Amino acid sequence: MLTQEDLATLPDSDPKTIRKDIKRYQRKYGILIPTRGNKKDIGPGITHREKAVELYLQGKDAVAIARDLQHSVKAVERYTQMFKRLLYCQRQVRNSLKTALIFGISNALVNRYLALRDAYIKTEGYQQRIAEIEEEGAGSGSVRTVKKIWADDKEAGMKAKTTPPVAPPYEKKGFKAVLNFFLAEQVPQLGGELTRRPIVDHIAAMVQEYFLPTKNMQMWQMLWYAVDEKEKSGYGKSLDKCKQRPVILDIIHETDIDDILNGVKKRERREKVAVRFFKQAYEQKGVLTHADVGAIMRLAPGTVCKYIVGYEKESGTMVPRRGNIHDMGPTLTHKKVICQKIFGEGKSVKETARETYHSPAAVVRYANDFKRVRECLKERWSHEKTAFATGLSLSLTNEYVDCNTPLKSRHFSGKLSLGFLYAAIATF
Repeated sequence: MLTQEDLATLPDSDPKTIRKDIKRYQRKYGILIPTRGNKKDIGPGITHREKAVELYLQGKDAVAIARDLQHSVKAVERYTQMFKRLLYCQRQVRNSLKTALIFGISNALVNRYLALRDAYIKTEGYQQRIAEIEEEGAGSGSVRTVKKIWADDKEAGMKAKTTPPVAPPYEKKGFKAVLNFFLAEQVPQLGGELTRRPIVDHIAAMVQEYFLPTKNMQMWQMLWYAVDEKEKSGYGKSLDKCKQRPVILDIIHETDIDDILNGVKKRERREKVAVRFFKQAYEQKGVLTHADVGAIMRLAPGTVCKYIVGYEKESGTMVPRRGNIHDMGPTLTHKKVICQKIFGEGKSVKETARETYHSPAAVVRYANDFKRVRECLKERWSHEKTAFATGLSLSLTNEYVDCNTPLKSRHFSGKLSLGFLYAAIATF
């Protein structure tokens, strides 16, 4: 992407002259020139978001807008959906500052969108168009229509019939999985899965035959492959593509024998063992999942999850597992605990991140989303309207609403600015 200064250098002109020529061309032909300023939203010029909204107000569909702006259809739909939500929110609160807080954007950007609406609402022929946009989402506040729900359900049914059974997560770990991924990435000449799998199996058999077990391992211990603590999670990223770390776990501990002799119930003993596995792996810079511990203890992952959730509620502490370390899955408990520590107990981001085994950035995101939901609750909005205005899912909105109920201490009424949170990250 070129800047206006780059374009001025090529014909030996002036940036101001180039800027005037671009504006004149855009005004004449209605086409946005893809300079670095409007692609990256740099400088005072019109941005690609504003241009997409302007074309949307003129009645063009997402495909036509994407073609004119050289953007993807998905991106254009995201811009227009945000504009509709912004108008709906502004119509409810009639305050640009509150709208900016709920959306998590600057007040200047909100005013630019509103100015664009005001400019077109004064133009003859566009009043009805803007009124239709403002009315969208009123009522239930849900953006999913009956037709969309039917289509999603049908697609899910088709995938259930055609998708082959998925292997258990622990089968995607270990030496074979790592070697298979390495050969696929670094030695593509070997071919596909049918060619690589016999080679991987043969190499694994040679390793087991010629490499002796760990000599320092005790007879009550075992080796397990956990996901590395610093591994980054991502959409569609399977376990065999994650960096793994071998950890040594105590299958039997002296406290287990004492519990049996003292008549401790089986559920409580299993709960202690599951918590020990998670903590031992984290001490060795690895994180386990419920499926990992379930495979070791020969229990269902859901059963292990119940044990851990019960332990966290009873003890008031969090167990370091992959769900909360890598911020994966719903895991309501950690959101509620983080909001309680930040707003209820008045703790800093550094302390909260350390006590909940979270990154400071995740703590900031939860606190910021909670503040946005809280502003909507102050307006006595329903959960559906709050989810629509904030852009959060309804289930996630309900979680933050549940977090709001117990937070009635003096710390909750105080202000926690986003700048303060990011300043805390810098010192973490």
